[in-house]
Amino acid sequence: MHNRALVFVFAAFSILATLPSFGQTRVLNTPLQPVALHRSGNTIVALTSRTDVDFDNTIDSGDVAASFVTFDLNGNEIGRRALPWANVNALRSYVDTAFNELYVIIDDSIVVYDLATMAQGKTVWKDGASAISMTHDAEVAFISVRPNFTDPGSVQVVNTLTWSVVRILPAGVNVQMSQWYRTAAGKQGLIVVSEGSFGEMNGTVDVWEVNDAEWTKRATFTGGVPNHIAVDGDVAYVTMNTAHKVIRIDLTTAQQVATYPTGTTGFDGPRESVVAGPFLVTSTFTGDVRVFNIETTDRLLTVDVGAKPEGLLLNTNASSNEVWITRAFKTGAYDADSGIGIFKTVLPTSVQEDPTSVTSALAAPNPASSHIVFSEMQTSSPTFRLTSSVGMPIATQGRMLALPNGSVLLDVSDLAEGVYCCSDGRTSTKFVVRR
Repeated sequence: MHNRALVFVFAAFSILATLPSFGQTRVLNTPLQPVALHRSGNTIVALTSRTDVDFDNTIDSGDVAASFVTFDLNGNEIGRRALPWANVNALRSYVDTAFNELYVIIDDSIVVYDLATMAQGKTVWKDGASAISMTHDAEVAFISVRPNFTDPGSVQVVNTLTWSVVRILPAGVNVQMSQWYRTAAGKQGLIVVSEGSFGEMNGTVDVWEVNDAEWTKRATFTGGVPNHIAVDGDVAYVTMNTAHKVIRIDLTTAQQVATYPTGTTGFDGPRESVVAGPFLVTSTFTGDVRVFNIETTDRLLTVDVGAKPEGLLLNTNASSNEVWITRAFKTGAYDADSGIGIFKTVLPTSVQEDPTSVTSALAAPNPASSHIVFSEMQTSSPTFRLTSSVGMPIATQGRMLALPNGSVLLDVSDLAEGVYCCSDGRTSTKFVVRR
């Protein structure tokens, strides 16, 4: 700690809210078993899986074919279309926002639907697929292919102009979802999840980087059953089902930088995640969604959905900030449920002016160049943490000094410029280092 005379000028400053408000406002009508949500422009698409009650592959009373339903951003239904009575992989469908098209895996083929007219288009693939995704410009598609449920699969890199394979990436057992990414610094590539063998903990998450047509696998993460990828800027959140956690991967370094334990057990693990401002929202088959503070990884809320939720979507351009949640199965069972729950959210993306509405830890000066003082921070708490903007922990030993008035002085003179977060498990405050 540096010994120096300090003069603090306390001006008006703001407070980071620690808890979101999260409540259901209505339920949209859908056919049975909605599992996936996508957005294309001002249209939100919900896909439902086939409901075959007696699993005899024949449509009987009570059975319902897979389908897709389109809504505007206010939740008004635009149209719906039933899909063929076939093995439809609705969960691993894909919406091409560049051309407003829906790609659906039906049996061993991938079929295109025009979202504006809901008309069926061409069949672009007939060689088997367990998932499909694309680059942002839709020039390249990534088709996950598994030979069976026990041997490693692959990802076929496909030119969408000719639908010809230009490269094959090796993948793990039961390869599933992939997601294209591009960082602010220009790094780009593909994240691939392979769920692994049934009942085993051999799932994998591969992070590939492509540079001048050269593909390099930068990292592989293992354990549990990876189920879903959510990319947010330079960070990816991967939901690990049977490991009962979500991991955060820094895509600039290809390193895991944080873990969010979901607190679920058994077969009621986490399903999907979505970033909502400073919060991570994760659906679980316990029948709820769990809301985490992204920076501290603390679980803030557990919200009952009234069904087993699967797909999530953040609707930020409606009349209010909303999270859409599919109601896939009935709570405590695997009987198909229906509907999309709309949860109105108050999710602060920066700071609030009113200090009376939240518990806070005041920090000044903010921005700081050499030192910063916290007036309401319990540094003796075992949960005290100092982290970077991407959640990397920073050692505090020798950096902090208790002042006579009960405040805490933090030496930031050796920290790089940027945004940081301090939390004692009770309060959280962001501050900026700038010189």
